[in-house]
Amino acid sequence: MTGACRTLVPAVEEGDWGDPNWQTANLLGLAVQLACTLYQHLYRPNHMHGLEDVNCKIGSLKSASTKPAVGPSSSEDDSSLGPEMIRMGQLALALFNLSVSSILAAADVCAADEEDTQWISGLLALAEACFLNKQLSLPPTPPLLDASAWEVPRSAGFTKSVLNGTQIQTVDVASMSAARFFSEHLRRAEPVVIKGHLEEEQWEALSYFSDLRRLRREHGSRLVPVTRGSPLVDYGGVSYVPLSRFIEEYLLPSNAAHEAPVRADADADDNTRCAVAYMSQHHLFHQIPELQRLIAIPRFTIGRTLSPLNAWLGTCGTVTSLHSDPGDNLLCQVAGYKYVRLYSLEQTKFLYARTMLEKSTNVFGTSPVRVEAPDLEKYPEFAQATYMEAVLAPGDMLFIPKRHWHYVRSLTTSFSVNIWF
Repeated sequence: MTGACRTLVPAVEEGDWGDPNWQTANLLGLAVQLACTLYQHLYRPNHMHGLEDVNCKIGSLKSASTKPAVGPSSSEDDSSLGPEMIRMGQLALALFNLSVSSILAAADVCAADEEDTQWISGLLALAEACFLNKQLSLPPTPPLLDASAWEVPRSAGFTKSVLNGTQIQTVDVASMSAARFFSEHLRRAEPVVIKGHLEEEQWEALSYFSDLRRLRREHGSRLVPVTRGSPLVDYGGVSYVPLSRFIEEYLLPSNAAHEAPVRADADADDNTRCAVAYMSQHHLFHQIPELQRLIAIPRFTIGRTLSPLNAWLGTCGTVTSLHSDPGDNLLCQVAGYKYVRLYSLEQTKFLYARTMLEKSTNVFGTSPVRVEAPDLEKYPEFAQATYMEAVLAPGDMLFIPKRHWHYVRSLTTSFSVNIWF
């Protein structure tokens, strides 16, 4: 079954097959693997005695979410979970993301009542319950004494030292009508930072994600993917953990380390203040539909077809390597600060780029260059590439035209939402 899925997925992506039967077959293959893993975990001899033993622990974990925050644990990997739990998390979130992206689009997967989605939501709920039960067996971690560690940093006095090149055009939302956006930016593929849009549209997410206590209390039991380290520096793989553990072990220490000095010899993309971890490009708003009320679709999408929303939550120092996407993009900064660098299509020849899924409408590009610390002996032509840059603050929205190359680094703990359209 695993081999069949590994064969099927590239075929669906590269072939760009629109027939939903192929996508449904992929879903079914993932679901069977997840069901088998769950069965082995729950019903093997000398283990649990069924679902009751899992469900009886869920209340204990949820009640524990009201206790004081905990700090980073000594473990930096998933060795305490074991390969079976790691595989379970991998399958569960692959099934969820595929069901959102390929089959149900913007539908509510986890709480849907439709008969054809109940088997998906049931498997996901059971997998999350198993992770909650496992988390209860892990040793407690020391408390964080500083209550301010809950708050995502709200200042960025380092902006001038970060920006060294041509800055991306910035406008106030009051001067940016949908018609102007279409004629001056969307049609011409011209990037722009629009300030104040999220406040104008009264995004409750601005206050909700500025302090992590409520997120942990209300949704700490949900299973999320977490990438450890940075792609081209110290990549540590992907973990599958409850949201509460992600907040406790990574985000709170990141907040607490906001004022910590940076090692003098460290490159910009080599964070030394805290352990780097990133919940990147995750369909959090479909996994937790209650969060959808906190945001609003920007009017600048002009009625175009939207892809499912992506959430990006991580520590300071997270990096999204230089790449290009097939769709126009609105990157909405909700909490914390991010540094963004853009390269136009004309700069592609200097970026040592590689095209992925070139037979598909989902074609995208990647570059192996560490943008802020390039190896010019290995990539000499990169020195000729010109770029634009910006620091995004809470409430800012950046338009990234399709196929434009972009690189992103979090300057603080950060939460962002991106919308492809």
